[in-house]
Amino acid sequence: MHCRRRGSMRQPEEVLVNENTLSRGHRFFSLGDIQVSRDHTLVAYTTDTTGAEEYTLAFKDVRVGTLHPDRIEHIAPDIVWAPDQRTAFYLTLDASKRPFRCWQHTLGASTKTDVLLCEERDARYSLQLTRSKSWRFLFLASASKETTEVRAIDFTDSVGQMRCIVPRRQGRRCEVVHAGDRFYIRTNDHALDFRIVSAPIDDPRPQRWRTVVPHDPGTRIEGLEGFADAIAYEVMRDGIRDIRVQSLTTHQQHTIVLPERLHDVHLTWNPNFSTTTLRLQYSTPITPKTIADYHVRTRTLTVRKRETIRGYRPSRYRVERIAARASDGTNVPITLTYRRGMKRNGRAPCFLIGYGAYGHSITPHFVPWYVSLLDRGVIIAHAHVRGGGERGERWYRAGKYLKKSHTFTDFIACAEQLIRRRYTSPARLAIEGRSAGG
Repeated sequence: MHCRRRGSMRQPEEVLVNENTLSRGHRFFSLGDIQVSRDHTLVAYTTDTTGAEEYTLAFKDVRVGTLHPDRIEHIAPDIVWAPDQRTAFYLTLDASKRPFRCWQHTLGASTKTDVLLCEERDARYSLQLTRSKSWRFLFLASASKETTEVRAIDFTDSVGQMRCIVPRRQGRRCEVVHAGDRFYIRTNDHALDFRIVSAPIDDPRPQRWRTVVPHDPGTRIEGLEGFADAIAYEVMRDGIRDIRVQSLTTHQQHTIVLPERLHDVHLTWNPNFSTTTLRLQYSTPITPKTIADYHVRTRTLTVRKRETIRGYRPSRYRVERIAARASDGTNVPITLTYRRGMKRNGRAPCFLIGYGAYGHSITPHFVPWYVSLLDRGVIIAHAHVRGGGERGERWYRAGKYLKKSHTFTDFIACAEQLIRRRYTSPARLAIEGRSAGG
């Protein structure tokens, strides 16, 4: 059930969308997206009741709880409202279920009058819709695995024409947000692990880009959000994800400090453009999932909710980071979690986990079912092998194609290091890898 309250938890609860009701009579049900209009009176949502990944768009007036007659079928799940509360944007699919056309729909009008804004004819690319937090821009990205092109509609422009923000160039990937009075772009243009640039709204050509966060090899910039007075972005280094905040007035930046060094953290839902408080989620191998507010001005953290596990006490456990030397001399990080009092005598059972593919990073996060193993004396070990993204693009590329063998020789080196340092023994070592980390 998707609900809201006005202003505070003391106000009565309003139900926006009840999936339990919508799913009745269907053997399959999935909610694709749910978006509230800017004046908070209308809800647009998409549902799939067949499992075919083709969604139906419906509109609900939450003031009276009734549905509008407008229904649009066989579309992609994502939708975006314009700030006028009358206009919505959606994507339709080709025969291979690829989002390839972007449409503009006016509430109350026939779908036959919907305006086609863009068609992506290159089958390597799919369309993606987003809206800026400021409600000023609609962003339409056309993305392949290696290349991104971004167009935008400025809702303050009376003509409302779509224009190109970042033109298509093979191998250039990017993400565009609106912050302050400029566009901010996360891009791998001349930056293997990405950099952040800004561009004037009236002329965002690459020639006008100004570097805001320079490229730092081995530190991968993974996400970017824009606000009225700041940008916030996620970085990955040595398998640890952090969030950094940069002021748009002083240009000073800082990293959000969390209670434990080995952690994983994400920005969560932050819809308010003018906020000075960031909502984030973090955990560590011994700290359960935690929702917190970070107050940018005071640089303090307020915990709002932490996952509760009955009888669990984090103080019973310890987390540490060691390294193994691979066959070519590369140091490969290993994150260890175990119950305090563990003796390094080679007798402890150890569960060694690895992946190392697609640039996916294994981060130090909490897994509830590991507690049962830890309480039985098992050491949990994560091998951050090449092929993952723990140390940026070069770490990823060092474990793919003709270098894929590094993924497995790194894993073996980690196992041998655990045995050499008497954390465990060959007879008491269990391993796991799946899919491309098999």
